[in-house]
Amino acid sequence: MRPEDVSLLPPRFCTEKEPRFSPEGRLWQSAPSAARTRGGRIFCVYSADNSFSDETTKNYNVCVYSDDGGESYSLAFYTYHAENVRISEALLFLSPEGVLYHFWTQSYGYFDGRGGLFCRTCTDPDAPVPLFDAPRRICDGFMADNPTVLKSGEWIFPASIWTHLPSDYHPFPSRELVSVWSSKDKGKTLTYLGGVKPPIPEFNENTLYETKDGEWVMLYRTTSAAGGIQVTRSSDGGKSWSDPTDFTLKGPSARFMVTRFPSGALLVVNHHEFTKRNNLTALLSYDDGKTFPYTLLLDERDQVSYPSGNVGEDGRVTIAYDRERTGAREILLASFTEEDVRRGSLGEGSFTKKIVSVGGKKGGI
Repeated sequence: MRPEDVSLLPPRFCTEKEPRFSPEGRLWQSAPSAARTRGGRIFCVYSADNSFSDETTKNYNVCVYSDDGGESYSLAFYTYHAENVRISEALLFLSPEGVLYHFWTQSYGYFDGRGGLFCRTCTDPDAPVPLFDAPRRICDGFMADNPTVLKSGEWIFPASIWTHLPSDYHPFPSRELVSVWSSKDKGKTLTYLGGVKPPIPEFNENTLYETKDGEWVMLYRTTSAAGGIQVTRSSDGGKSWSDPTDFTLKGPSARFMVTRFPSGALLVVNHHEFTKRNNLTALLSYDDGKTFPYTLLLDERDQVSYPSGNVGEDGRVTIAYDRERTGAREILLASFTEEDVRRGSLGEGSFTKKIVSVGGKKGGI
């Protein structure tokens, strides 16, 4: 095996607390994702590091869960790799059937030109002890946002190979695109569909939604100077894409979240009326993203970013986001409804800025 191919091997998991993963020793916490199960249990996964205050091959993932609405947490597992492999982009996705998916990306070194999306599932996430199946590698690329379930039942995975990170290991020039993959068996097998070459290479984290008339709209992160978000469209099931243009909303170059409420309303969680990574806001559209007349400010502070979560069958949104990755080192939780966004204020049972974890603090997980 070539040294770089170690990234093709699955990582290791630990379900017991260990000193090397201790929260009081963490120098960095980042990029969380949350999911609320049908039974109301809240899972949260995020990246951490006890050796460096940055994204390195020393990073590991922490997954915790709460049965009291986010007031306290139990450890589900740590994910780590023994070799020179960076584990990043941890995501939690609750399928329409109630199965919890744990996704993450592996790369040799910081970036190997190939990446690799891994997955494992928990069929009963509300069990007293939630158990996940064996990990498996499902496609190349980085995936920073959850798959989209289309009206047809097809799942679209936004896994891309970013073009601004050169590599000597596994260059794939034909796939250095903002790309999507298709699965018709709920993530068991994936087929590469293609994508679009971004005018400005960046951490082109992408996501996708389907319009009411069946068009695919793919949004991806670009530089703040270019507006932060660009959009491309496909009317032939991902075979071809329009030239990228600026999206209706702007951003400071950071990950954003896109999903739909059960009503069909489009929800975007992103920075709004921002000066930097501040003013994290929920925005609501009823015309497939042309206008966003309703907003709910979730966190006005600086250095709040990377929202990711899910909308439950009851219409309640649960998201996680980070704050000051090397300062406060906070992983935070927010919960709200469509009516909250329409009203512009939190209603009964809704909250934001709820602490999941604080790096460098004793007593955490």
